[in-house]
Amino acid sequence: GTDHGLFIYNEENDCLNCLSSLSSNLPSNSVHSVFCDSSGIIWIGSVKGLLKYNPAARNFIAVKTEKGTFRNENGLHITTITEDRSGNLWVGTWNQGFAILDRNCDILRAVKPLGDNEFVPQMRVRSILPDNSETLWICTNYGLFRYDIIRNRLSLTVLSPEHPNDNIYSSLKDREGGIWIGTFFSGLHYISPRARQIECYTSHNSGDNLKRSAISAFYEDSNGLIYIASENGGLSLFNPEEKTFIPTGINATANNLHALCIDGRNLYIGTYAQGIIIADRTTGKVTNITQRTHSYLPSNNVFSLYSAGDRHLYIGTDQGCAILDKEAGHLHRIDDLSGEFIYDIQEDKRGGLWFAS
Repeated sequence: GTDHGLFIYNEENDCLNCLSSLSSNLPSNSVHSVFCDSSGIIWIGSVKGLLKYNPAARNFIAVKTEKGTFRNENGLHITTITEDRSGNLWVGTWNQGFAILDRNCDILRAVKPLGDNEFVPQMRVRSILPDNSETLWICTNYGLFRYDIIRNRLSLTVLSPEHPNDNIYSSLKDREGGIWIGTFFSGLHYISPRARQIECYTSHNSGDNLKRSAISAFYEDSNGLIYIASENGGLSLFNPEEKTFIPTGINATANNLHALCIDGRNLYIGTYAQGIIIADRTTGKVTNITQRTHSYLPSNNVFSLYSAGDRHLYIGTDQGCAILDKEAGHLHRIDDLSGEFIYDIQEDKRGGLWFAS
């Protein structure tokens, strides 16, 4: 496709033929897209609409548009054509959004999506990339859009904070399912297929119940709720089923937290400089273990906690490890680990304890 008509090259006899508005019924010499669908039909996108090529007669059949769906039906400028897995033919236009071909009657129908549809009336579509049977990537002068075919919903995908509405020119899906996006101003972008399997929660999109960003520890309780410790915002509680953060009901004043452990009703919290906080999850009552109350605690900087059996809580600090007898309230040190920075404590299947230092 060129600005001088449609050229057809025959490899066998090394012959190049040109079909133009002078030599055929091509309505315009400006051909901006050529596409062969899964049935072998050649579709032509011109500045005067969508055409189907008839190779036997070497002429073109103009595809009609649904009345009232385009502003200028006679001058519909087609920029790109593609086909999804289900055999749907999708068409992009120069300044009237994108459309789908009704295969039953060969009528082109404008798509009127929900969501970011304020962009659609002037949308200049440069390429359309089918991702799967439910998703299209729409590359436009207003940026990259993700179109949910089933829900008829359009949403803007911001590739770069510096250029949120960048001019997107090209797209490609590789063999791993990764999406490559070529832009006019901000280079090349890659969307990993694995990234769509990851849900990201930050203080910006999760409200006040997720405290800050330096996440240091997790602990899941028997109900499936997950306690989250951070180094700069204290304690948070996450409900994975509802995907929401909920109040903890615990008034722990420390913000710099590094370790969590649950034993029955009690949540043990390892802090920096403030020892261990013991919170009763039923009543919300809070008590503390520090060097002032328990002289055998090696340090008030607690980085790891592990509950072994019903009685003993292992406490890892930046100056060694101690064992708390939870029933008696007594605490004693492990002399062999004196002075060691204990980051983690785990127990193997044989009952052996492992200390990461």
